[in-house]
Amino acid sequence: MIFFYLFAFIYASNAIHPVSKDDIMNPDNIVTGNSTGAKELPSNLLASIKSNPQLFVESMQNLDPAALQRVITLLEDLKTSSEAEETQLIDDLSAKNTALDQANARVVQKENDLDDANDAVDDANAAVTAAQGVLTTAQHAATAAGTALTNERSDQAGIQAEKDASQTAHDNQIPPLNEEQRVLTEVIAMLRGLPDASPSNGGWQLVASVASNDETGTAFWNTICGNFDDLTVADTILVEMGQVKDYFHPGGSMSLCHFLLNEDYSWSPTEDGGYVRPQMDGRNMLGGSKSRWVESIDGREYLPFWGRENRGDGGCCHYTSTNYGGAADVASWGRAFSLSVKYA
Repeated sequence: MIFFYLFAFIYASNAIHPVSKDDIMNPDNIVTGNSTGAKELPSNLLASIKSNPQLFVESMQNLDPAALQRVITLLEDLKTSSEAEETQLIDDLSAKNTALDQANARVVQKENDLDDANDAVDDANAAVTAAQGVLTTAQHAATAAGTALTNERSDQAGIQAEKDASQTAHDNQIPPLNEEQRVLTEVIAMLRGLPDASPSNGGWQLVASVASNDETGTAFWNTICGNFDDLTVADTILVEMGQVKDYFHPGGSMSLCHFLLNEDYSWSPTEDGGYVRPQMDGRNMLGGSKSRWVESIDGREYLPFWGRENRGDGGCCHYTSTNYGGAADVASWGRAFSLSVKYA
């Protein structure tokens, strides 16, 4: 009777899949296999059990122990299979979540990488912009420098032309001017030697009139100085070079030759002025002074040199000084001059 009741219950619960008495006696007959091979009840029977478990239990209570145990075993197997499926679904979802988390992390990392790359691009663009600004500024500076150089070269060319013209005038006019000065110096000296120009016992006597290209070493002066009387400290030597006059007293009693060939004298810019001993040049030249010794007095660099060995270039050094108005000219050899003596 109970088997019929179970049959009727199952049939009433799910008319789509009636279960026979044999099914109840042998529950394996109503178990199907899923795609994984696990046992499972038909969906309509399982739905009936889930919809009213108590009714199902009541319908099973009169089964003999063996049949009941088969039903329990079947249901336990089904429960185990359900639990395994659930575990599989949970594990699969967990794995998928983990994979998704990892994928999300990789996406975030790649997004960060992209942001970093975009930042690097922005920095590079900014650097390019800055470099372009520096380049533009440098190009403008180069253009300005090129223009300035062109202007300076133009000015240089004009100044060079002026210098060339001045050099030509200098080269053409200096030699005749030197010769002119030499002649005038000689004539002046000769005029001063005339009886009517000075007292017969106290006038200037011309020792030599030197051209700008005369060789005025020791041999030159030795051919002249022996023709004159010896000197005392009261006698005066006059050197006229251009417009400048320099006066010398011997350092003691000596021959004119000794005076001319040794640095033993005192000097004054005027005949009656105070005579001082200059600092000597010491370079084996005749006359003169140390460089710049006389500069503070009349602007010249040197007192006059009246000779040096084995050179055909007259005397040195200045045709002008501040004592005669204007400025001192540049020191140079190749000067014409005259040298005279006046005995006391």
